Amino acid sequence: MYAALDLMENEEVYAIIRPEWSSQAKFVIDLGARAQVPIISFSATSPSLSPAQNNYFVRTTYDDSVQVKAIAAVVQTFGWKEVVPVYEDTDYGNGLIPYITDAFQEIDTR
Repeated sequence: MYAALDLMENEEVYAIIRPEWSSQAKFVIDLGARAQVPIISFSATSPSLSPAQNNYFVRTTYDDSVQVKAIAAVVQTFGWKEVVPVYEDTDYGNGLIPYITDAFQEIDTR
């Protein structure tokens, strides 16, 4: 993260590629927006990091919300009608909850 900041302040930067984790990407995306430099990530998957909300962010992989269909399929296969999600209480963990809630509602699971 500090390397990205140093590059933006001291070099002519056209794009930053590869914030590795979603927590790093959030910081670098904010920097990219301020400096109007595209941020390209191959691995930041948090649904809270939306290219629609960040004009200078390009995600090249699916976000974590696509996994909820697979989770719902497992729940449905075992016939579970009640599930307690345990998740990280951060923007990244909280960002997935609406998607998983919707997927569980589609299979009539609370």
